[in-house]
Amino acid sequence: MIILSKYYQLMKKLINFTFIYLISIIIVSCNDKPTRTNEGVITSKQTIYSSIPEVQEQFDKYDNTPIKTYFKNGKSRVEITSPIVGNIIGIVDANTMKSISFINGPSGKLFTKNELDNDRLDELLKNISVEVGSETKVVLGYECQQYIVTIDQDSNKIRMEMFVTPEIEPVFSGEQLELYKKIDGFPMYMVMEMNQFGNELKRITEVVDLEVVEVSDDKFDMTPPEDYKEL
Repeated sequence: MIILSKYYQLMKKLINFTFIYLISIIIVSCNDKPTRTNEGVITSKQTIYSSIPEVQEQFDKYDNTPIKTYFKNGKSRVEITSPIVGNIIGIVDANTMKSISFINGPSGKLFTKNELDNDRLDELLKNISVEVGSETKVVLGYECQQYIVTIDQDSNKIRMEMFVTPEIEPVFSGEQLELYKKIDGFPMYMVMEMNQFGNELKRITEVVDLEVVEVSDDKFDMTPPEDYKEL
């Protein structure tokens, strides 16, 4: 039961990190246009590794779960169906720096809200270090530059290795919206490492598909359904 309790807390953290880092909003560029496109759908996959065998066993069920992101004019909607947590939806408006997450799983129907103001943005920037690396990687035809990002947050140090394309405009979500000020582009491939509850975690995320299509404004409605409770 102790392991399950810690695991539940860990999953709550991972849900937040998912919307904070991996499942960021994006504005994709067309290959045949000099300007960046502001509407479409992106699909990513991720794999998570844990130093605790019992936790890794659960993560093995979660590997390669598709992450679907709809984006339009600085807004995004991220959808994940997890066999562990349930259905997760995250909606972000980068223009107002507001976000909301919906979770429909074993604990019921829950939602959380977040808003980032300029004072909070300045404070968070102090905890972030960004270095340009020497490596490059090609993902889906996009040539990406390596970045090393270190974040000190809540007494935890998070390290991210990103391969970023300048052809995709970044609009990072949630409390890590400040990365928009640090990195000019979107990470097509990323490795994140962190420690939670004595558990060494590594998560690898890669974009596997990009579609430039029309997206309905209804996808970005932040109104909580009546049967959802605030977490």
